[in-house]
Amino acid sequence: MRLHTDYQLRNIGTFYFLVPLKSDHPVIDQILTLNETGAFLWNSLQKVLQKQHTVQPKKATADNAPLPDNDELMQLLCHALQAEYDVTKDEVLPDVKTFLNSLTQKGILTLKD
Repeated sequence: MRLHTDYQLRNIGTFYFLVPLKSDHPVIDQILTLNETGAFLWNSLQKVLQKQHTVQPKKATADNAPLPDNDELMQLLCHALQAEYDVTKDEVLPDVKTFLNSLTQKGILTLKD
């Protein structure tokens, strides 16, 4: 699983957007609108990315830093949501799957086979 780090979370009022930072992206097609939960998940992904980058600097690059495998990442994000919002894993799992699928469809996240 790889996260492309050339996106930044932007907040305008109560709206959150993942915006590509590099000019070679078709900007309108690559902007992803997030709700508060999505913004929290993005920030959680960034924390995992930062931790992985610190732990495994030889494997990480500025543009494509490695992340845990699919199941491990899903578990980490579920635990983060459970701790933040006091909900069960069964309640948050569909949101995490939807979030990861959205990132994958936009090319922001690449899943391992």
